Amino acid sequence: MASYHIKFALAVVFLVFAGTSCADIDCYICSNKEECKNVKPLKSPPCPTKCFTKITGKEIVERGCVKEEEDCKDEKGCYTCLSNKCNKATKADQFISCYSCSGSTCLNPNDSTPKKMCLRKCMIYYNPRKGELIRSCLDDKEDDKQGECSDDLDNNCMSCEIPDCNIDTIPNDVLKCYHCDGDNCENSEKSNFCSLKKVDDFCAYLLDDNSKFSKSLCKSAFDNAEDLIKKGMLITCEGKECNSYKNRKCTKCESDGTSNKCITTEMKETLCNSIGCYSKIEEGGKTKRGCLSEIPEEDRKKCNPTGDKPCKICNEENCNKDQFPADRRSCYICTSDDGKCEATPQSPQLCPKYVKEDFCVTELTDDWKTIRGCGSEMSCDRKDPKKCDECKTGDNCNTKNLMKENSIKCIKCDLTNKCAINPENEPTEDCTPEGCYSKIEEGGKTKRGCLSEIPKEDRKKCIPTGDKPCKICTEKNCNKDQFPADRRSCHICTSDDGKCEASPQSPQLCPKYVKGDSCVTELTDEGKTIRGCGSEMSCDKKDPKKCEVCTTGDNCNIVNLKKPSPPPLTCVKCDSTDKCAINPENEQTGDCSSEGCYSKIMEGGKTKRGCLSEIPEEDRKKCIPTGDKPCKICTENNCNKDQFPTDRRSCHICTSDDGKCEASPQSPQLCPKYVKGDSCVTELTDEGKTIRGCGSEMSCDKKDPKKCEVCTTG
Repeated sequence: MASYHIKFALAVVFLVFAGTSCADIDCYICSNKEECKNVKPLKSPPCPTKCFTKITGKEIVERGCVKEEEDCKDEKGCYTCLSNKCNKATKADQFISCYSCSGSTCLNPNDSTPKKMCLRKCMIYYNPRKGELIRSCLDDKEDDKQGECSDDLDNNCMSCEIPDCNIDTIPNDVLKCYHCDGDNCENSEKSNFCSLKKVDDFCAYLLDDNSKFSKSLCKSAFDNAEDLIKKGMLITCEGKECNSYKNRKCTKCESDGTSNKCITTEMKETLCNSIGCYSKIEEGGKTKRGCLSEIPEEDRKKCNPTGDKPCKICNEENCNKDQFPADRRSCYICTSDDGKCEATPQSPQLCPKYVKEDFCVTELTDDWKTIRGCGSEMSCDRKDPKKCDECKTGDNCNTKNLMKENSIKCIKCDLTNKCAINPENEPTEDCTPEGCYSKIEEGGKTKRGCLSEIPKEDRKKCIPTGDKPCKICTEKNCNKDQFPADRRSCHICTSDDGKCEASPQSPQLCPKYVKGDSCVTELTDEGKTIRGCGSEMSCDKKDPKKCEVCTTGDNCNIVNLKKPSPPPLTCVKCDSTDKCAINPENEQTGDCSSEGCYSKIMEGGKTKRGCLSEIPEEDRKKCIPTGDKPCKICTENNCNKDQFPTDRRSCHICTSDDGKCEASPQSPQLCPKYVKGDSCVTELTDEGKTIRGCGSEMSCDKKDPKKCEVCTTG
């Protein structure tokens, strides 16, 4: 009777599994061999239990709905199934034997596990949510869901076609561990599945009171597993069948707290007389690794992977060689001696000393050197963020370039012509805040760069005067200016430049610096003109027709040695008269050198015109056609006879003595005295006379518009 109840319970499980607990199923019906040879849809009332197929010998002799469980058993040649029209077999050899069980009895099937005859396919079904496991016939599953098992559409359901094939694999990776005792474990290959519902289960080893190996099994096999783990007597491992018994190879080493020894390097492998390894943190943050048998039982009980002095036990081969603890900080550890340390550090390392919640540090020393490392080993003044940066945002976070944040840009070039004359186009470099330099080297070559390149003793000798000047500055790109200030500028060209002979247009700073340098013009024996700096070229000064050397100022080498000197010019020559200002074409002219003529405004707005040779060379540089005292140079005959300046005011200048002055003045003239922004004036005197003229020479009471008008509109 008890056997009947067990089978009935299984039937209920299978009916629920097949989705038929609330609905009847259809079965094929036949009652003799002839009728059962073919499967035809015969009308039948719905079946509330199971369908059956009955076999005699090798023939199908009956199909239908099971009415009494005891009447239909495998041993009587009566095979049952649970899905719609599942009793469709036409031959006896279409049936195979399959395991038929559910729940924990299905975990590890053996010779005593029930079996049943199934049509063509066996099945394993696992429900991870409910922790249910079923082994049975595929046609015990709903007919419209059977394809999911056959086609791998359901990861928790598998089907197979060989007798008793539904014994091994459980879908969804239910944990499987070795189960053995003592010495039997050494060569044991037997492993079993663990509990279906223990989602946090692990494989484990049990140690005896002397810390010797006792047995291998699943953690879920112990009701007091957590207590045993705390006592160090139960050791768990991760993964399937990880608890096989054998002595382990472990990493064995001890760190010094200052290097990578036992952190990432110098970790030797050794064969232990134990099934496990350990990693632990000792006093001073030092790391120690070795065989589990080396740790006393009392210490093993305290072995906790968290806390200020973490400890971890493991049981895989060399399982204690990995990073430990998992939260050990990794930082860039380097100094400026490594060329990449400042800008792009390339040396992330685990911190040699372990401190919980360690951090990374970047320091800029007083000598402007960068040091990177772990907070457990170095410190800096956090009050000075320009020289100290501590970060706790994650591993290898100490990438800040403090040098760049404090740096200034300097021109960096060495001994080239561009370095001397066009430094603003040369590359720049981030330099220490100490500054930049420009200096003259041997041979008059120029060098520019970061002041940090110059030894401190030599900096004291850096002065901007002398034969080898040197200059220090502390602003961004401050070493881009002309250096030294007295570097000569000359026309530098040859006859290949069409303008070089007659009107050179190529003034340049001399690439080589020589104090008191000169400018040179040379006419070669081939009749070509060469112009340049005396520091880089020379000619025979004894032959003035072929060589001219000048030191009168920058770009003085303009003489044309190839052609005869141009004829003298005629220039207007007058001084401070009204005619000189407004009618210079009627003034006296005189012969002047080919240098040119000039027109200029003197004190009091008076005008002066004459030969350019009358003006000292220094004053010529100041001769510009704008400003309060304009000056203009020209190089044609009588070229200084034109109106000057061009903005000189023109006004009607007359009195009532001219009959047309009052009503229709006809006397426009340039103002004799030049005042920038001059005006025109009309005045009605107390005697009733009209006077017109320039504001620079007359005035009236603008408060009385009936007697005074001042205009600047044209």
